[in-house]
This record gives sequence, C-alpha cells and structure tokens, in this order.
Amino acid sequence: MAFKFSDRCNNDAIDAAGHHVYIAPVNAKRSASMRNRCTTAQRRGNVVLLSPALSAIPLALKENIPIFRDLSEVELEKIEKSNDQVITHTVDVTSGYSWSKQTKRSSDSTHISKVAELERGKAVAFPASENISEYISLLEAPMHTCHVKLFKATRSQIQWLTGNSEILPIQDYVAWAKRQTLTTSKGNIPIGDLVTDRSCVFHSVGKEAGLRLTNALRSRDDMTYVPLTDVDYFKVAAVLHYNKLDVETNAQKMKVVGSVKLAEVLGFYNIKTGNTPDKTALLIYSKLMLEDLKDQEAIVSIVDVPSRELLRIIDMMVKFRLETVNHKSRSARPEALGQFFGAVEER
Repeated sequence: MAFKFSDRCNNDAIDAAGHHVYIAPVNAKRSASMRNRCTTAQRRGNVVLLSPALSAIPLALKENIPIFRDLSEVELEKIEKSNDQVITHTVDVTSGYSWSKQTKRSSDSTHISKVAELERGKAVAFPASENISEYISLLEAPMHTCHVKLFKATRSQIQWLTGNSEILPIQDYVAWAKRQTLTTSKGNIPIGDLVTDRSCVFHSVGKEAGLRLTNALRSRDDMTYVPLTDVDYFKVAAVLHYNKLDVETNAQKMKVVGSVKLAEVLGFYNIKTGNTPDKTALLIYSKLMLEDLKDQEAIVSIVDVPSRELLRIIDMMVKFRLETVNHKSRSARPEALGQFFGAVEER
C-alpha cells in the first residue's frame, strides 16, 4: 500500500510526469479512509511515503524536490458494491445437542441467484436500516441448530428478490410469519395470536420430543404448549423481537424457553436433567405420562442411552402402563430395563 522513502527514487522522472509523492501517517493502515486514499493515489501513478507528518520532512529536501503532498488532499473514490453478491450469515451448533454447546457464526459471499433459490422460511433479507446483528444473536439462543440464512441487501437487490424469489425483507417476513400457523397442544393457531397469549409457552425442542410433549399436555387448560423446531423457532423469535415493545406492554416478556425452564413452568423443580436438551424433554414427558416413581427412576437410570433407543423404551413403557393399569412396576428392577431392550451394556 505504501512505500518507504528511498534515495533510489527517480524524483525527477516523477516530477516530469506530473505525479506527486504523498505523505501518509505511520498509522495509516488503521484507517479505512487512509487506506482508500493510499490505494487511489497509487492507482494514479503517485508514490506514497510513510512519515510522522509532512512537516517532519526537512525544508531543504522540500525545496529540492517540490512534489510532496499531504495524503488527505486525495479525494476518496466511492467503490460501488456488486449487485451480484450478498453476504450471508449463518449460525451452527458445533458440538451437537449438548449442554456445553458452542455456536459458530459464519459469513460468506453468495451469488444472489443462489439466495433466490431458498424457500421463504429459510432466508431473510435485511435492508441497510435494520440491525442484522440482533437477529444473528437470536440464532445462537436455541439449543438446536436453526437453519436460517440472514443477509444484508441493497434496495435494488431487495427489489430484484421480490420479483424473482420468495425471500422477504425482515418487516415483510415478520408480517408473513404472524399469519403462519403452528401445531400446539390446543390445535393449529396463527403465530400472531400465540405471541399475545399469556398462557403460551414456546419451547425449543427436537421434533420427536416436541410431538410427545404436545400430546401429553393437551389436557392442560392453563397453558398452550408450542414446540418450536428449526425454522419455526426463528419465525416466533423474529416476531417476538420485532414486536418486543408491544409484548412488554402486555406486562409479559415472552421468550422461547429451553427444556430446564419448561420443567420449572410445569412445576418440576427437582427433575433430573439429561445430557442433552431433548433427553431432558423426554424425562419431562415420562414424568407426565408415568405416575409410578419406580417407572420414572427406570427412565432416569438409562437416560444416557442413544436417543432412538430411549424413545423406543419410553414409548413402550407408556403404552404398557396405559394398557395394564394394575401392573406394579416395582416387579421390574430399573437397572434391568435397558438390558432387556439391548440399549445398554451389561455391567
């Protein structure tokens, strides 16, 4: 970007060509405008020197080489951004479903035609007037990966997307999301109605655990349970964030909860927690469906088995207890349960 002064510089040739030697501050690289000015000056055939200040050049040298200029005299050139590329932002959970989750933000340049191929719920455009950072943070909040792409777009890009894709800017996306219905413990209800319902509990959860909890909580009249998976989570989170002032005036700060918080909402303050959010959700489900304490202890004792096996065992137990009400679970040792289904190794 810049050259240090050298006695080998052919200053006479520079002067004859009508070029100049510009003096850049020694910390010029820290300033975007200074870097822009350096690049502009060099592109025009000039030389840029690093120096504490123009005044630091000896007077005799200035008299012998009268071509020194202050870099601040160079006019900034406005570089138009390409309308073919947009910067997309995504967030992934890098450690899988675990309490010690780590999220990884990634940004890359994507051709606008590739963004246009995405479905409406999978990407959201942000005009220059909107703060995209707050919404990127929303993607890091749930314990499950939320596959939604967010990107900044110019006015012309948004106009092109409006006519050539399903992608919406954030304001229109929120309005669209409010009209979408979600499956809840009280049936299918539009998001716009759910975000104003004081009894509504939004829960970030995997599909299978959410389905079982929805069925188990249908009889609860005091709450509306809403499992949120993948893109459904962002629909609700974006609406709550965009309309947060309206929600707060309802004397209620609504948000999406995890499995531990859901247990507290249901009054299970001493419930055991699994090593993943979904397994904790399944423990909540088994506590709701299995009345006998020995049954609940049995599930807790094998909670670390693979999720698919845990689901199979819980489903079997729930079905068995519903069909054989008088059976006493104390006749089966909890530690033998996993061995019977081949889910854990024999100790």
